[in-house]
Amino acid sequence: MKKLPIGINDYKQIIEGNYIYVDKTRYLHEMATTGIYYFLSRPRRFGKSLTVSTFYYLFTGEKELFKDTWIYNNWDWEKERYPVVVLDMNRLNTSDIGSMRKRLEMILEEHAEIYGIVLQDDTIDGKFEQLIKKAHEKVKKPVVLLIDEYEKPILDHITNKAKIEEMRNELRQFYGKIKSLGSSLRFVFITGITKFTKMGVFSALNNLTDITFSEFYSQMLGYTQQEIEHYFSEHITKVSREMKMTEKEYLGTLKSYYDGFSFDGLHHVYNPYAVLLALYNKKFASYWNESGAPQFIFEYFKTHKVTRDDLVGKIVPESDFTDKEIEDTSPVIFLTQAGYLTLTKRVSPDPKQGPMYILGIPNIDVEAGLDKVLLEARYGMDTSEINQKIYIIRESMAKEDVEQLMGAIQSALAEISYDVIERIKRSGKEDKITQLESFYQTYIKTLLGVAGYKVIEEQIANTGRADLVVKTNGTVYIFELKIDQPASKAIEQIKQKRYYESYRYKRCYLVGISISSEERNIKEWKYEKV
Repeated sequence: MKKLPIGINDYKQIIEGNYIYVDKTRYLHEMATTGIYYFLSRPRRFGKSLTVSTFYYLFTGEKELFKDTWIYNNWDWEKERYPVVVLDMNRLNTSDIGSMRKRLEMILEEHAEIYGIVLQDDTIDGKFEQLIKKAHEKVKKPVVLLIDEYEKPILDHITNKAKIEEMRNELRQFYGKIKSLGSSLRFVFITGITKFTKMGVFSALNNLTDITFSEFYSQMLGYTQQEIEHYFSEHITKVSREMKMTEKEYLGTLKSYYDGFSFDGLHHVYNPYAVLLALYNKKFASYWNESGAPQFIFEYFKTHKVTRDDLVGKIVPESDFTDKEIEDTSPVIFLTQAGYLTLTKRVSPDPKQGPMYILGIPNIDVEAGLDKVLLEARYGMDTSEINQKIYIIRESMAKEDVEQLMGAIQSALAEISYDVIERIKRSGKEDKITQLESFYQTYIKTLLGVAGYKVIEEQIANTGRADLVVKTNGTVYIFELKIDQPASKAIEQIKQKRYYESYRYKRCYLVGISISSEERNIKEWKYEKV
């Protein structure tokens, strides 16, 4: 059984180390044989760097590494061998322009040494131009240029507009050389997290083919359902048995946690990093979220007042992704590019205006990540407190200990900033009780979501709507909240309206919660098991 390539971004290491490689070489062949200049944006942990690495070994002619892939018999290995320059912008020190230039110069000099070239120009963009032209002359073949995470220097300063513009100007001058290199280039592939704009770092490079929203390339990165079941069948059989699940049950849970990303509004893929960790650890958890959100995400949320209602279900035209620079764009556009939202559906009310997309949260894993950022940015909780509450909530759910669960929620409510509640009370809207109930309902949903549970808000029943419903491991929790009313009244409402009717064959806990508007916390709770 082949090994799981967790965290391995080097194609050669995957093949020689007997790791699973999900064959995407048809896409690479299509790109390399039909065009020259390509751009692709995808969220973090989606295999951009692995794709760059695969292109590197393909164009350097490492034929035997591709023995078991589609492209092996469909590529001219002698003719299609070229000098390759890889610029991994993750390697840059972006603290200031001087440090960035120094590190970029070092990367250029590394490539110059490989080809026995001396770079004599005093400027970074001049050295870059010399490297490509001299490598072309030396090898007598045009150069393949691969640039990974092109906009890292910008994202590292997402809340500092002056710094962003300084970095953007430097990158614009550097990348602007690409167009003038023309005949010295065989192929160019550029990746990033965010789309480029007309006036951004590629403003002079107007011949890039952007395949970010391409239907054909929508599943080039990430795993499809078919790929999951084909390449990982042995692991799925083994892990599902150890977890005492049928393979069908396992695949269903895997799908709800890690599938749902769409880059054309039509097709969807799994996040590859999360799938690999779920198989390796033999448990479901928020792996994409817990792998560490980039600092620019936290910085962005701190400066933008974003709520769930601002995000889910919004309809945006494709043009919105390129109209503004990333620091000036709307939260939904920013978060879609970062991976916290996805294109759930493509709609075209007017074909002349181009496609529009309905946005949504792709899966449980991402929802937990989004909720965690919201807890920190909107409610004022710090990471250590969130992690402690998550641990207790998961432990409580595993033991079906409602008392411990409610204690954790009550403790978490105490961490909410005083100013957050006071802003609601002073908002000027008439129905303060409804506002507070909605606020606490959303907060509890967010907290449970961070812990990795799928929470349904306003679950529709025949006789009304339950505030919150959580389903986990054959157990269902139904929560009803009341402001300045006894918890018994909340329980009574659940029973009277029979919110639990559709879950009669599961273990079901009815939880009534009374919240004091003065004390700004849970005053009491009651629960019954049915």
